Amino acid sequence: MQFMKTPAIILAKVSVTGFLFWYLTTKIDFSESFNRILSISPGAVILVVSLIIAGLAIVSLRWKTIMSKIGIDLETLTFFKTYLVANFFNVTLLSSLTGDAFRMWKLSRITKPLIKIFNGIVLDRLMGMLGLIIIIAFGISTLPTEEIEQWTKRSLFALLIILIIAYLILARIKSLPKSLEKWRIVKFLKKISTDTVALVKDYRCFSLMILYSIAIHVISIFVLYILAISLGITIDFLTSFALFAIVIFSMLIPISIAGWGVREGVMVVLLGLIGISSESALALSILYGIILTIVGLMGGIFWLFERK
Repeated sequence: MQFMKTPAIILAKVSVTGFLFWYLTTKIDFSESFNRILSISPGAVILVVSLIIAGLAIVSLRWKTIMSKIGIDLETLTFFKTYLVANFFNVTLLSSLTGDAFRMWKLSRITKPLIKIFNGIVLDRLMGMLGLIIIIAFGISTLPTEEIEQWTKRSLFALLIILIIAYLILARIKSLPKSLEKWRIVKFLKKISTDTVALVKDYRCFSLMILYSIAIHVISIFVLYILAISLGITIDFLTSFALFAIVIFSMLIPISIAGWGVREGVMVVLLGLIGISSESALALSILYGIILTIVGLMGGIFWLFERK
């Protein structure tokens, strides 16, 4: 039955994406949103594309630092090129898992062992999420609506509790007796536990990972802010800092194709709370998705040339 799962997942994600866009068409004038998108200046597009590529470079530095810490030391350029192509799969296929699968495949052709490569990718993802949670927590005080502030606080508190519990469990798995390593899952979890604890206990390295993660997400928020201003949307930067961070977090929910539909719905709801029209919010979200796709396609083109 395993072969039936992938088509079912694809169908489910296509259905969710289609439904969300259909629902938005019943509430929003799409023609006005697209007219706003066409008004964007080429200079703004070039600027935000450059910023996104800079963000990918910082992601590569974070990934390299993590991999070096757990015993795999490769050139920074290798990580950047791999991440650039992985980003192509992230934004053009079903989810970020396809990009992670490419990262595993690519590095497995250069170095071993595979379990270390897998652990490094998992830790890279966790560091990215932790940095985003910190940004959202910092931005809560700037939110103009008390209702969203309350549910955001509860959500963040729950996420932090989950992360703490997960770390404590991992730390204990590391100490399990060797006799249990006859079970493959225990042996696998012990290796992840060892790498995770080593990374967290190195405070200098861990702090650097957090700084990288915060910088990456600040760039993404700044990209959205630049696009918003270019579309004529009036929004305070501190307010956008909090709201756009939540939008970015929503894109991590794996229920649609590359975040499409979910991102648009969340953007319309959040910006609507501060009086921004649905058409403007939708234009901003779609434009951001298009920009991400353009950068992703650049990675795809690079991969084609590299393969040749």
